[in-house]
Amino acid sequence: MAEVRAQLIGGQNVRINGPPQRGEVPVSYWNSSIHEYQHVRVPSSHIVSVYTTPVPPSTPPRYKKGGKIPKSGLYKLHKGEVVVPAHRVNTVDKALKKDGKKPLKKVCKNCVLPKKQ
Repeated sequence: MAEVRAQLIGGQNVRINGPPQRGEVPVSYWNSSIHEYQHVRVPSSHIVSVYTTPVPPSTPPRYKKGGKIPKSGLYKLHKGEVVVPAHRVNTVDKALKKDGKKPLKKVCKNCVLPKKQ
């Protein structure tokens, strides 16, 4: 999704809020002197150029307490975090224990397969 923006005569960049009506374009811009957005109409003759800017995607869900990942994709991990498929948790725990490291932190019952008896 992209945001439609324009540059006015004088170099000010504004966001276009809708289609032109009667030769005027509804726009909004940040007014730093009063710290709020201003919504105005400017004559279309004052627009020098029109361009689009990408809108950043929404923040991905956080998995602080663990849980099921709803879809595949890129996830940002913090230092020291490990992602392991549920069917490999026991194998990884054994390898970590062999290297003298702590086993993986198990945060939910559904994330780990039951141990074989």
